Amino acid sequence: MDASSRLGSFLEPLPPALAEQLADYADYVLDSLDAICERAHVSPSLVDLNDLAVLAALRRLWSYLESQRWLLTNSLAGLKTLDSEVSGFTVGDTVFTPSSRPAMEIADLESQLRDLLARHNIEFLVTKASLTELISTLAADR
Repeated sequence: MDASSRLGSFLEPLPPALAEQLADYADYVLDSLDAICERAHVSPSLVDLNDLAVLAALRRLWSYLESQRWLLTNSLAGLKTLDSEVSGFTVGDTVFTPSSRPAMEIADLESQLRDLLARHNIEFLVTKASLTELISTLAADR
């Protein structure tokens, strides 16, 4: 069973390109399970594949949001230190400032995802540095 099947309704509300990227990443993680488990000294039988697919997709989604927020925040901060007259920048038709709608939406999405992870007691997704650590945590929780 591929990750798209395992992820089911999780992917439905997402833009198709993002859903495909998340499913591809989850497939990669599932395909690499034996090697990851070997490094983690965990039996693959201790890992629920459906849980792993969802957690891998959530982890990738978090990394996308966090990297966009970091890039935007640091770009805006860098502009401020270069010239106090400049408060933002424009990409295409979109203006980015600390209080612009796109900047607020990125921050809001990240906050919503963090809250979702907390509600489901899976904050470890954003604190574990590697897939090996993630697998170890999943196996220990079983």
